Amino acid sequence: MSEFVKTRVAGLMALETPLGPSPVVLLEDDKERILLIVIGRAEASSIAVALEGRESEVPLSHDVFLDAMKKFGITLREARIYGIEGQRFLAKLILESSAGTREIEARPSDSIALALRAEVPITVSEDVMEQASFSKSELLGEEGAEEAE
Repeated sequence: MSEFVKTRVAGLMALETPLGPSPVVLLEDDKERILLIVIGRAEASSIAVALEGRESEVPLSHDVFLDAMKKFGITLREARIYGIEGQRFLAKLILESSAGTREIEARPSDSIALALRAEVPITVSEDVMEQASFSKSELLGEEGAEEAE
């Protein structure tokens, strides 16, 4: 079983793809490795709201989900990105209730949006980081990495 490393959302950006620009969330670990995850526009917007610490005028889907969990005595403990299948990252939510700890499959983008709102760790399998991450200097270039610090 793989070890998991804590990450933080280092930012959001647009990445040019054959289908046009797509939102990307950047997860960074303590070793300055960055994992790029292509996400949908709605999820990018939800993540941006959470990163900025602001509330939407009407609850967003992620807010509703967390509110429902709270009312049913379920706590989000961790968002975990555990694998890669083809071009897709695999993620789970680690939930805890009086019935014990349970894991449910989720999209990485939803997992990240929920984790930010619940202020819980976002972890990534060491195997995934080794396979799919970039070093900050590799991604930004040596000068960009120095400026980012």
